[in-house]
Amino acid sequence: MAYYGNILEEELKNKVAKEWFPIYDTTQIIGKVDFCVAVPGDDLGLFETESLLWAEAKRGTDKDIYESFVQLILTIGRARTFDNHLPPMFLGIFNAEKIGFLPYDAVLDVFYQNDFNWNVPPSNHYTKEFRQLLDIVKQPIKQGAMLYRFKDDGDELRRFIRQNFISGKRGITNSPLLPRKERQRENESRQHRSTIYRAHRHLTPEAQDSRCKDHSKSIRLRIPSERNIPKTAKGRKSTIV
Repeated sequence: MAYYGNILEEELKNKVAKEWFPIYDTTQIIGKVDFCVAVPGDDLGLFETESLLWAEAKRGTDKDIYESFVQLILTIGRARTFDNHLPPMFLGIFNAEKIGFLPYDAVLDVFYQNDFNWNVPPSNHYTKEFRQLLDIVKQPIKQGAMLYRFKDDGDELRRFIRQNFISGKRGITNSPLLPRKERQRENESRQHRSTIYRAHRHLTPEAQDSRCKDHSKSIRLRIPSERNIPKTAKGRKSTIV
């Protein structure tokens, strides 16, 4: 079931802004971009606020992630939004279930193609230009996008935002995001170690550590090695497939 249910897109944007970006300015309208996260500006409005995220929002959960990114890129490229506003650190997509981030630099060159026709409706996913752009950016998205599920990856998502949504930050701090089965095993192992320590707290610290290590070895023997984990489950972040 979707984290936010089948709510309207405007309501979804409001809820995502309130729950995940409460300390940022999410009220700005940047061109035709659905959703913007920015550093709060000065009270006088003398300087342009620094955008951190431009994102495409989709209600429900059935929209293709790659196509959502392409629609956002077409929206920005068609209006040449980057000519009037400083580009953000990240492009993003989100729906009622998950949110994805892509470094803007990963697709920067796409916006400066000389022979590409940007004058097509971004929402029409069947034009020749849309499919052409999809072919160009699919690999950069697959390699560079970071995907988080609101329900299962909430802690990691908050950490990612806290570490990267910073004014003037250079480079990306990517919080390790283990596949859900690995996180479950890790939690079980941590709970087991805690139980062992409590059961042997009358022992000396050295004896406690020795007992705990012995029990941890038995836990590891029951955990499949990395070689047995499917390739799509490896890595430090959720994989887009």
